[in-house]
Amino acid sequence: MKFNEKSFDEKYTIFTPKIKKYNGKAFELKGYLIPIEHGKKHGGFLLSALPLNQCGFCCQNGIPLLVLVKMDWPIDLSL
Repeated sequence: MKFNEKSFDEKYTIFTPKIKKYNGKAFELKGYLIPIEHGKKHGGFLLSALPLNQCGFCCQNGIPLLVLVKMDWPIDLSL
């Protein structure tokens, strides 16, 4: 993936053909689940390539290794 920067505070993602081939297809990702909602039911979460104690937001080494997962219906989250 790459970012195309329209302005200082406006960027959008450019997906390469290597990533686009997965569009509409099922695939698996491994990583660390990061809840983004409060409570027991969750309709989405972040999946991180790094454990929570690592900084995935500084962007100093390229695009952060995070994926936003949105589900069609909420699931129970248990630890």
